[in-house]
Amino acid sequence: MKHLFLLRHAKSSWEDPTLADDERPLSAHGKTQAAAIAAGLQHRSVFAGTVYASPAVRAQQTLAELSHALPGLALKSRAHSEPALYNFDANAIIRWLVHEKPSAERITLVGHNPALKQLAQQLAPKAAAKLPTLGMLHLALPIDRWEDVEKLKTGAELIDSLTPIDASYALFKHNIPPQPTLKKTLKSKKLPKRLPTMLQHRYGLVRELEPGVIVGEDAEFLHQYRVNLRRSRAVAEAVRAIIKMPKLKKALTRIKKHAQATSELRDLDVFLLDISDTPDLPHLGAPLRQWLRDAARQRHQALCETLASDAYQDDMQRWQTLIASKAFARALNTLKPKQIARVLEARIAHHDEQLAELSTDSPSEALHELRKSVKRIRYLAELMPEQHSDVLKRLKPRQKLLGDFQDRTVQLAWLDAFEHEHPLHDAAKAELHAWRQTLMGRQQHRREQVCQLAPLAP
Repeated sequence: MKHLFLLRHAKSSWEDPTLADDERPLSAHGKTQAAAIAAGLQHRSVFAGTVYASPAVRAQQTLAELSHALPGLALKSRAHSEPALYNFDANAIIRWLVHEKPSAERITLVGHNPALKQLAQQLAPKAAAKLPTLGMLHLALPIDRWEDVEKLKTGAELIDSLTPIDASYALFKHNIPPQPTLKKTLKSKKLPKRLPTMLQHRYGLVRELEPGVIVGEDAEFLHQYRVNLRRSRAVAEAVRAIIKMPKLKKALTRIKKHAQATSELRDLDVFLLDISDTPDLPHLGAPLRQWLRDAARQRHQALCETLASDAYQDDMQRWQTLIASKAFARALNTLKPKQIARVLEARIAHHDEQLAELSTDSPSEALHELRKSVKRIRYLAELMPEQHSDVLKRLKPRQKLLGDFQDRTVQLAWLDAFEHEHPLHDAAKAELHAWRQTLMGRQQHRREQVCQLAPLAP
């Protein structure tokens, strides 16, 4: 078995028309791509074997940028510049492999389209139809010698792929429609027309975020996927609290299930980020981080399996069909601002009752319930943000405060689970106890701040 990694060069510049094609350098965006995808390529062992690269300036600069981002690999110094890779014909690369007969089990080719894309599709017809700049394809070839690739034809298997946009939320965000355009569109529409537009926009974002969630290189994909899924559900639940509509309850149950499936993974990402900012754990830090990473890896795998399942695809298709249906539009036409105001007033009153019952000894569950009531108020107020801007302004810091309290509560639970599963020596136990006391102190401080909050009702 041989492993072939195809890596297209990063985005090049066309600013200087006097340069020959092989002299064109990387653009600023190409350098950004390299920085964004480098860690993901390393995680996939793309550079574990022998690396060959086109001598074109853009290919060599791609290697230089990746080498700079991955200093431990000495990538630029050990890569081989191969003139045969500066071409745009897949068959030329095959002839080079047959003639060159590389000895390594794994080789990486840094080159150009359309040659790399055509090569992938010749060897593995199910390979991605597109190979964007700095995109990677990993093929497994059922051959013992590289010279046998000429006889292989379509027997290779696509093992993995990666693109800068799927590895970096910042690059992904750069490619989605700007939010100001959406906000302007929403403001120009009346409420019954605004809600379907908002829900369909969020549905589209959820589907576009899924590849980044599956890749798992940037936790922000999961966070944004979760936010858009939960807000879609919250908006629809706010509508359902006011008007009745067949099929909406069942659809919401499915959306809620998929949103909840992300909760533990998100909590683990937050905890790992917090621990990375805590250097005073010389005995506990390494085993705790590894345990949390293993737990996150298991939950990420389970989430990926869910996203790939027919059941998930069916649920999302049903949701899209519902929010785009005429029945949903007709139901929304009965929605009146006064109805929203009445339900909002009732929810604010309930929140204030919950707040009045809190004390510095209140259990964590009471603050969790208060947090959920704040979110319900916020999502309802966001149906008509112009009319309820004051409420929304006051809710934001309140929700952040309660969210921080909830994070500490969950992290304490993770520490308890870790201690239960791991026998620790005295030094590690002492650090665990100190870290737990730190979290409990932060949790109690947030509890006291919550108790000092003023009622929402004027």
